[in-house]
Amino acid sequence: MAMLRNPSQAEDAVQEATLNAWAKIQTFRRGTDFKSWYLTIVANECRQALRSAWWRVILKPFVERGSSPPPQDRVDAGDEVRRALRRLSYDHRVVIVLRFYLDLSFEEIGRTLSISPRMAKSRTQRALNRLRPIFSVPEVIGNE
Repeated sequence: MAMLRNPSQAEDAVQEATLNAWAKIQTFRRGTDFKSWYLTIVANECRQALRSAWWRVILKPFVERGSSPPPQDRVDAGDEVRRALRRLSYDHRVVIVLRFYLDLSFEEIGRTLSISPRMAKSRTQRALNRLRPIFSVPEVIGNE
């Protein structure tokens, strides 16, 4: 969902990835991490969905026409996080999702995205640096 920004497209991508994984199960090398292998297929399917629907991604606004944002007193932390993630580039968003939503190690992220663990750690750090100003919390004065 965080990669495609659309629940329906995300479900379709996972279903396609599962079918692709099943069809190509013979390419899975024994002794390697199945989770990383599968998530690589999911990530590739998401990239393919973005490529094939590029015009929808570019033209479609984040908020559907006719809908209004929730009142400020009803905005929960999850909404704030989703909004902040939308501001990140694809590369930064995907490492945040893999690291903090799926709890993958930097090694697993590297295998999933075909980058080095060091690059995965670096991208995660850069993404967090971009998120920090959005979630800055003022210091509390006093000894409360």
